[in-house]
Amino acid sequence: MNYPTTRSTLVAVFLAALFTTGNAVGDEPAKLNSTPQQIAQLIRRLDNESFRVREAAQSKLLAIGRPALRALKTAAGSKAPEVRLRARAIVATLQREMFERAFTRLANQTDDAKIDLDEGMWLIAMLVDPAADREKIDKQLDALAARVQARLGKGVDAKTADPKKVVAALRHVLFTEEKFTGSTDDYDHPDNSAIDKVLASKKGLPILLSHVVVSVAQRIGAPLVGIPIPHTYMVKYDGRRAPGGFAKQDIIINAFEGGRVMSKEDMRKTLGEGPSVVSYLTPSTHRATLVRMLTNLRADFAAKGKTKQAERAYRCWQQLQSAAAERGRSYFP
Repeated sequence: MNYPTTRSTLVAVFLAALFTTGNAVGDEPAKLNSTPQQIAQLIRRLDNESFRVREAAQSKLLAIGRPALRALKTAAGSKAPEVRLRARAIVATLQREMFERAFTRLANQTDDAKIDLDEGMWLIAMLVDPAADREKIDKQLDALAARVQARLGKGVDAKTADPKKVVAALRHVLFTEEKFTGSTDDYDHPDNSAIDKVLASKKGLPILLSHVVVSVAQRIGAPLVGIPIPHTYMVKYDGRRAPGGFAKQDIIINAFEGGRVMSKEDMRKTLGEGPSVVSYLTPSTHRATLVRMLTNLRADFAAKGKTKQAERAYRCWQQLQSAAAERGRSYFP
């Protein structure tokens, strides 16, 4: 491209794109039909000599939405300044719209059981890193589940298998082989609240580690649930849903301590005695789980001096709370 491009012009282009509301993305159909070749051609036009052509290409890429996202992420590393800046601006706009649309849909879900915790964890991860990739996260969790199933045995149904064997298979893959454990060196780091970062580092907060276990277990049909123990968080095989012929007893796992199975004595030391103990072992609702995750993330952002990110996490927290309050519920902290 042989026309002059000033830094101020590029910044103006970036800001204009970043704060322009594009067309629907996420699960909604794209406004424009497109092929990879057409998307590539539009990206090349971002470097056209004509400002009008560049603007038109940018508008069309925004309208295409998610199908263009992967190619645009690649273009964001282009050596051509105009392509690089415009591609980054489009990616930022699409990611923001995708997040807002998906989170609003999730927060407004009236049936708690239909709130997708995997989607919620991905969206929370996007607050840490907008590039968090749902497809990659799902593939990693799928792969872990396949290994647990292989460990359990080909053709063995986790829904009807011995609960102790199911828990043993989960613990072996996740904690013996993969070595998931609590993050103690930098406990307050926001990465410990992001599912993609936790899957990469094998370290995280108690609630994130517990819900890695839950997500993997759900993929093989095992009835594991998160339990909101004060000042920590654990996961249990829900004894109420144990198959016929087996004891209807919970098996509690402390994911933060490398998957340690908690004995009755361990739980007494953790929770003390009293009628309130039973409520701590009641499975967390999906909404309450996400509220607690956002509470942690907001505090972690604040601890690192990331005020804007903390405010955004708080707005998401409010969104979940507001939707619950409309139905006479609220979750704290």
